[in-house]
Amino acid sequence: MSQAVSYLSWLESAQHEFEVLVRKVLGAEAAKSIDWRRPRIICIAAGFSHHDRVAVQRLPERIDLVRYRIFDGGLLGLLLVESVTGFPSAASSRRGRKRATAADNVRLR
Repeated sequence: MSQAVSYLSWLESAQHEFEVLVRKVLGAEAAKSIDWRRPRIICIAAGFSHHDRVAVQRLPERIDLVRYRIFDGGLLGLLLVESVTGFPSAASSRRGRKRATAADNVRLR
């Protein structure tokens, strides 16, 4: 997981370079459709520890933990172990956007 968070940090610092690569490989429309507001980390491994599962609950990022298993005959199985939506206000504030307060998220009727 620490490797994935490190990659996300690098990706956020290299947005322009990433968009240029996407434009080159997938086209201008794909590059324009990139949404940097809420990136998602997907970690795929043979297993995750209890500590991994607890850690993703504490991180402000959107993270999915997916366990893989290879069966006889080369069949690959994937199992979603944990899926965390993250904390939008914490993630947003780290990326230089205004931090939302709990009151900002309450709608009066």
